[in-house]
Amino acid sequence: MEEKILILDFGSQYTQLIARRIRELNIYCEIFPFNKIITSEYFGIILSGSPYSVHDKDSPKIEFEKFNDLPVLGICYGAQLIANFNNSVIENLFNPTISLINGSSLSSLIKYGITRSFAVK
Repeated sequence: MEEKILILDFGSQYTQLIARRIRELNIYCEIFPFNKIITSEYFGIILSGSPYSVHDKDSPKIEFEKFNDLPVLGICYGAQLIANFNNSVIENLFNPTISLINGSSLSSLIKYGITRSFAVK
């Protein structure tokens, strides 16, 4: 399978920068809105940031089941979505752009050296 990455855009200011960095690694990358139905095969998916918090009533949501066990990297809001999907606790800290994630089901992250409690900016 060709290395092809999908970035689902939740409104981040940095989505284009993320895509550029991936392309600089000679990896094909596509950007679509978060509500895009995935019809192509991808090597992995990146969930971009957003001005929202998962605690916001109107924050965008996705169905993780449609990713078919693909690796998913969450950046900022994307990390909150992954944590929320795994029933982790997401707390707002003093700075509204930083969240603290405490997870009991983040074992896949822990085996890569990420602690159970970490800040997401």
